[in-house]
Amino acid sequence: MNVPTSHLKVGSYPLTLKIVDSEGNEGFAKINVVITETMKLSLRDSVSGKIFNSIVTDEPAVSGKDYSIALPFMTPDKSHLIFKRQIL
Repeated sequence: MNVPTSHLKVGSYPLTLKIVDSEGNEGFAKINVVITETMKLSLRDSVSGKIFNSIVTDEPAVSGKDYSIALPFMTPDKSHLIFKRQIL
């Protein structure tokens, strides 16, 4: 997922990502992307819900287990945040 950064300023941006597996089961991820003055990123995250898409996690989902989402990275021209499909 690519997120344009042209409207973003230094600060914290909470996001909720909806996740749907191949059977239509839904889960969600709440993350907090923090952009610093030098346009560096940090991320505070937790993933909730009964289902986390195994395509995203590369492992079976476990109800009640917390997962982590990889830190997004910024393109070299700082125009977009890129979210990877990866678990730390």
